[in-house]
Amino acid sequence: AKAPAPPPATSAAVTPVVESDPIKIHPFTSKDGSQFVWAESMDANDPRAQATLKLIHDLDVSHHTHGHRSSDHTVRQWEYENGKRVPLDVINNLRRCSHCDRANITDRAMAASGLLPTTRVGEVISGDTIVGMPASVSGYRHIAHFHDVYSNFGVVYMSKTKVASSKLLYWVKHVIAITGSSVVAVRIDGGELKSTELTTYLESQGTKLIVNIADVHSNPTIERRNRTLEEMMRSLMNRGGAGPKLWEFACTQACFLLNITIPIRKLRDVGRVHKNSTAPLTPFELFHNHGKPCDMKAIWKRLHPLFCKAVAHIESPTGHENRGFDCIYFGVIPDRDNVTMIGHLVFRLSDKKIVRARTVIAYPDSYPLTPSPSRPIKPDLVRESTTSGGELLTSTPPPDSATQPSKVVTVTSSSDDTTDDEENTDPIKGIRKPDKFPPGTKIMTSEGEMVVVNRY
Repeated sequence: AKAPAPPPATSAAVTPVVESDPIKIHPFTSKDGSQFVWAESMDANDPRAQATLKLIHDLDVSHHTHGHRSSDHTVRQWEYENGKRVPLDVINNLRRCSHCDRANITDRAMAASGLLPTTRVGEVISGDTIVGMPASVSGYRHIAHFHDVYSNFGVVYMSKTKVASSKLLYWVKHVIAITGSSVVAVRIDGGELKSTELTTYLESQGTKLIVNIADVHSNPTIERRNRTLEEMMRSLMNRGGAGPKLWEFACTQACFLLNITIPIRKLRDVGRVHKNSTAPLTPFELFHNHGKPCDMKAIWKRLHPLFCKAVAHIESPTGHENRGFDCIYFGVIPDRDNVTMIGHLVFRLSDKKIVRARTVIAYPDSYPLTPSPSRPIKPDLVRESTTSGGELLTSTPPPDSATQPSKVVTVTSSSDDTTDDEENTDPIKGIRKPDKFPPGTKIMTSEGEMVVVNRY
């Protein structure tokens, strides 16, 4: 049924809309349940309207760039990145993200806090594996996922086999080298993460190895991070139109975003940005900068939406050729064991190869991998039929527009120079002819007047 039209616009900037209005704004609502959208009569050339529309667009881009976090998280993160508050009329007009809905993103907590909370970085390390992924471009099928419980800083290693104990052993040594203290406990699910070499090393360091029972999810911190990582991967791929083989790039980018994004719990604890506010610490600052703040804006400004159109800079151009090439942004370069390379991966369109680039200029409104129609569809395409000439085919209007005049189309055909093959040929290949009696058409049968429901 068609929803009732909104009340006439007044001189105010916004107009309240009741809950039954078809335009439902997801992120924020007022205490009484009413929601607000821009008045239809507002001038689009008004500076305030232009500023609001631009800010809505910027928040939509930031939502995808930061891994499709919740609307509350997106707004608060954007405020600390730019140092100013988001107006209420912008918040109330944010659109619901269909890519998040398809990825089944939820903000429901996994479990309550642990019995013995951690007190420092590197005290407890958790690890788990995500197996059975589709074969990626590089042939990977499994993900080894580790993180420090206190800071929630984590890493991912992709592999072709389930065995990942060597990756965990390196990660434990790396944490000890950064913190200068021994790890108290390492929690794993056993199996592919447990080995004699790992057990012997942890025993020499005085570290306890906690192995969970098989098929029992009793490692809540890494399980919660696993769920968040997979949700972000699915959303990034949905928005960018990426196929299942490109999950390895979404995995690396999602883990990187988790490390440099302020957690929502900390953002809610400090409140909205104000004049004397200080941004909470990110997992990157807690882990790598020993709990001291650093200029995260320099990193945030260099983030790009995954799988968007981009131009990569050529570091060593020769002659008078272009200084850049068209590409698709594939995220940051993943770590290979103990080797880290600062830069980006891009898909070069000229030769269809994935290459590394240092500087990238992104176009966040263009996603070449998303499906699009291969040819325009003509709405006025009419099915040809064999008639004696001069008949009128009248399409009955829908019930809600009964007062509108019916559209009458005159179809003529000549039985002398038209064959059956010509009559059944579509003017556009690949497009099915419309039915002679589409759903909703009133017809006369032997039982009286009826309405066509569907084609049998």
